[in-house]
Amino acid sequence: MTSNYSLILASASNTRATLLKKAGVCFDVHPAKMDENKVKSQLLLGNAEFKTIASALAKEKARIVSSYFPDKWILGADQLLVLNNEIINKAQSLEEAQAILERMRGKKHELITASAIFREEKLLWSDMVCSSLVVRPFSKQFLGSYIKSTGPNILNSVGCYAFEGKGVQLFDQVCGDYFSILGLPMLSLLKYLRSVGILER
Repeated sequence: MTSNYSLILASASNTRATLLKKAGVCFDVHPAKMDENKVKSQLLLGNAEFKTIASALAKEKARIVSSYFPDKWILGADQLLVLNNEIINKAQSLEEAQAILERMRGKKHELITASAIFREEKLLWSDMVCSSLVVRPFSKQFLGSYIKSTGPNILNSVGCYAFEGKGVQLFDQVCGDYFSILGLPMLSLLKYLRSVGILER
């Protein structure tokens, strides 16, 4: 494996890649190969807190890819959606997405965004942002048109909402960092990248 840039994104998320590109960050993409659900299950059996799980997943993704590119800065990230003290996993179909959105309708949930950077398989930087979002009591008609217009793209989001697009119409209230809701704490991340010379000071 080779990489032309100092920074590698250990994620297949198009939204995270877009955030970095729009901010003028040069990077390569090498998604980490790991069984996320297995790691989650093991941590839940050990009564780990939700924040601990999100952090562990982000760090493990970065660590795995760092083993292939020891001289690069590897950025791992993960998001957990918690509704009624339960982790809601990504939907695997539009039918499942509809069921998840119906469960969230009219309720508040927490979105935990964890990020980590490894180099030489060592943790150099980490960040965690917790956002609180209230889904409005939308109509059945809106839900149907939302799913039809967004299509399979909503399966890429842990909450089945494309927050940067029509998905913002799902909400009555949002308390949190916009970039972190999309997948990365950009201001904190950019500050770190400047500190290590990847970006200009």
